Amino acid sequence: MRTKFSTLNIMSNICILIMQTILSFIVRIIFTKTLGQDYLGIEGVLVNLISMFSLAELGITLSISFSLYKPLAEKDIDTISALMSLYKKIYNFVGITILIIGVLLIPFLDNIINITSINNFYIIYILYLLDAALTYLITYKEVLIIADQKSFKIAKYNLISIFLIYILQIVFLFLTKNFMIYVLIQILVRFIQRIIINKYIGKIYSNIDFNSTKKLNKKEISTIKKNVKSMFYQKIGNYLLNGTDNLIISKFIGIGVVGVYSNFLSITTILKNIINSITSGITASFGNLIVKDTNKTQENVFNIMNFITFVVCGFITISLYFLLNPFIMLCFGKEYILNNQCIIVICLNFYISSMLLPLDTVKGAAGIYEKDKYVSLLQAFINLVLSVILVKEMGLLGVLLGTLFSYLIITLWNRPYIVYKYVFKSSIKLYFFKYFLRCIFLISVGILLTNIISQIVLYNKILDLILKGIVIVIVYVFLVFFMFFNTIEFKYVLTELKKRLVR
Repeated sequence: MRTKFSTLNIMSNICILIMQTILSFIVRIIFTKTLGQDYLGIEGVLVNLISMFSLAELGITLSISFSLYKPLAEKDIDTISALMSLYKKIYNFVGITILIIGVLLIPFLDNIINITSINNFYIIYILYLLDAALTYLITYKEVLIIADQKSFKIAKYNLISIFLIYILQIVFLFLTKNFMIYVLIQILVRFIQRIIINKYIGKIYSNIDFNSTKKLNKKEISTIKKNVKSMFYQKIGNYLLNGTDNLIISKFIGIGVVGVYSNFLSITTILKNIINSITSGITASFGNLIVKDTNKTQENVFNIMNFITFVVCGFITISLYFLLNPFIMLCFGKEYILNNQCIIVICLNFYISSMLLPLDTVKGAAGIYEKDKYVSLLQAFINLVLSVILVKEMGLLGVLLGTLFSYLIITLWNRPYIVYKYVFKSSIKLYFFKYFLRCIFLISVGILLTNIISQIVLYNKILDLILKGIVIVIVYVFLVFFMFFNTIEFKYVLTELKKRLVR
């Protein structure tokens, strides 16, 4: 059952991402043509700025999710009701707090963002603020269905809302070329979607009292408080690491450069979400695994998940290096491409951060938040300092290098160390040995493909892109099969694929 739910969650996540990827790029192309670089840049900056307010959530979601795994496995309705009632109260508080903080920040916005070229900026900002606040005021029930390994049941509502948002945005961008209407469509459709999902989850879990007055015992409260405290530091660190690049670029280089970089960031974010959909679809099941199975079983499952992530992530990274600039030029124009140095660092940041996702899955499912609560802050500090120093000398490349160095100095070794020591309770040597060999493999594939693809030059840009993509697929698949055919992980994946094909 655990495998079935994981598969359904992964497949539903991938279906949503495929639709979202296709439609979002059509919207982005039309957005660029109708509104231009500045509005593209301001959208990226506002998303980063508003995400800062989510720090008020303090890591409650992950903490409650972890606390739900055991009562869900044991069908303890009273404890589930008490946890969900607490979660509802906290989310209501967070939503109101976000509104208050956001309004108080309005007088200082022109000191943070270069907004001189944007009409009705403050109205647009308030719309984004309302969207963020409503997320917390309405969506509190979703944590339950996700922790119960049944998020696939709400996939249809997510698919419909994504489809409606993008189709309506495409139509109204052509008709009005108005950024405010573009944002309003997103807010209204999401608002309706959240209400429908909330009611649907309430119907599925009709035995759960979301307004329960039952109190959690001291041990449960203590665990939640400890995890929330640890997660708060991590959330601040993650925001400073991932949410400040656009703000630094806007301040030191210009809002137009944010618009150019946002296309690349949008692509890597979508692709990272595809990998995340594989790992996040397993998170709740891994939580169940941790409650019921041995450390060795957990490690074996992780090894398989990590191998799958490597194969997917490696292919995407190689493809990004060769196809990212040509794709951007085809969709948006030559003025939107970046130099090769920036592309290399974007690819490295993508690979390193994506390969951390399986570790994050295990860490989150096991509730290991306390052990490295300050590490994210340290990484964020290194990133922020290096980015501000390097951006003055190297521009956009300096900001990207700041992120890369922070990964290499801190996260690359710390995250696996925590998981292997406190979850698997085993040696980390084999993990790093495999990581090193896989990096060598990808570098070798990259060198081989550089020699092959340099020979492909077609005057038709679309055909050139397609042919290069086909070559990458053929070479990569062949070499993965050749190099890893005899590994335990590859044999397991192949066996599972054969079973599903037979079915």
